[in-house]
Parts: sequence; structure tokens; C-alpha cells
Amino acid sequence: MGEGDKKLGRGLDFLISKGSLTTEDEVVSVPVERIKPNRQQPRRDFQPEPLADLEESIRKHGLLQPIVVRRIDDGYEIVAGERRWRAYQKLGYSGIPAIIRDVPEGKLLEYALIENIQREDLNPVELAVALKEMMSRLGLTQNEVADRIHRSRSAVANTLRLLELPAEMQEALARGRVTMGHAKALLSLREPGLRERFFKRVTDENLSVRDTEDLVSQEPGQPIPKAGIHHKPSKPAHLRDLEEKLEARLQARVRIHERKGRGRISIYFQTPENFERLFGMLTR
Repeated sequence: MGEGDKKLGRGLDFLISKGSLTTEDEVVSVPVERIKPNRQQPRRDFQPEPLADLEESIRKHGLLQPIVVRRIDDGYEIVAGERRWRAYQKLGYSGIPAIIRDVPEGKLLEYALIENIQREDLNPVELAVALKEMMSRLGLTQNEVADRIHRSRSAVANTLRLLELPAEMQEALARGRVTMGHAKALLSLREPGLRERFFKRVTDENLSVRDTEDLVSQEPGQPIPKAGIHHKPSKPAHLRDLEEKLEARLQARVRIHERKGRGRISIYFQTPENFERLFGMLTR
């Protein structure tokens, strides 16, 4: 959409309900410098590469969807569309296509959250923080939040549990070094010290989610994994002991697979340098 286009693009369905927005709303050009970001924007981390891609798309094709703003004393505040506004700032454009709506203060967080969720823009930690704010500021229960964002209560509950992880683990999750699957497995550990020890193994050895689940399920006193999730049978204690001794010697992840006196030993490496080190140790 160019700056003079008056057609409303798709993607704002979450606002088109209960009189919040209609397809008759006029799209106007609002001065970029008079717009302020949403103070309750749940996204904290605007990655430069996706933003650069958006800038290039706007430069070539124009803005395909207007932002939504509300009037404040000294200008406008974004309701939805902060990334598009940031891209317009970077491009040096003076005006941006926008729809001006009378949005109450209590709806700002909800609209910003739902916009990001629909675009899958939030990392898991940002989403957890936003859901917690939504509950505390709007006085909602987990069920009510789940209903408003069209997710199951269990999904909301599991996301909120991420805030129980220490800051280092939350940072790793936010940066994509570990996944939600890793986090859920680590959260099943009752002792914070165990979580930290297992987290170090996950990151140092680049363990998969399945490997992490297996590792956690073998820890004494931990809950039995839920039905429907595949886990390997518990390994005999003498094989686990041998694995630990080899891992200490080789400083690498080792798995021993044995059945009826036959099997294999798997040694894992993550980099060419790591492979060369292990090869040298085994052949000298």
C-alpha cells in the first residue's frame, strides 16, 4: 500500500470485533515523528535482520497494511504495528498510513499481545512476561487469558512456567539456544541445582530435546514422563556408569547401546575441531 492508499489490508482480524475496528475505517497519513511506541508492547527484542527485510519490502512494494494508533496529548501512540513504524523511521519517510482508533488504556497490552501472537513474533520468554502482565494488569485468570488469545489453558500455563527458570536459562531460550521442549524437560526437575547442571550439559553438548527428556527421566526421584511421549527404556546402572567414565575421559557425550552382549559405542562431536581432538585421542 502506498501512502495515499485508503484500502485496509488483511491481518487485523483481532481488532475487527465488538466494534473495535471496521473495514470502513479511513486510512490517513500520520507524521512519523509524532508517533510514540506502545508503552505496553510485549516485544522487547527487535532483531535487525527481520527489520531490514521489512524495510526492503516497504521500499519496493509500499506498506501493505496500515498501523493502528490512538490519540494522546502530544501526538499518537501505537496500538498495533510497531515494527512497520520502526521501518518507516529507518527509511526516513515523513508519514505512515495509519488508522486512528479510540482505544482505551486497558486494551493496549491485549491488542499488542494478540498482534504479536498472531504473527508468532514473540520469543517464548517475551510471551511469558506478556501473559503475566496481562493477568496482573487486567485481572484475568489463566482460563480467561487462554480464551482471549485462542490458546489452550495448558499452553498458557506451560508458557508462564518458563518464568520459574533462572535468568541464564531464560536468556538462552529467548536467543534460541534452547527450545521450549528443552525448557519443559528442565522444569520437570525439582531442584534448581539439578536444572543448572542439566542445562549446562544441554548447551555444552548440544543435546536434542529427546536426549534431554531421556536424561531428565533417568534422574532418581523425577516424575515418570507422560504417556504419548517416547522415551528409551531406563538404561542399566553399569552402562550409565561406563558412559559417565568415558564422558569424563573424552570430554564428550557418549552413549553405549547394548543388547544380548552386542552393541555399539557412540561418541558425539559438535565441531570439526572437536572431532579432530577426539580422533587424536583415540588413535594415538
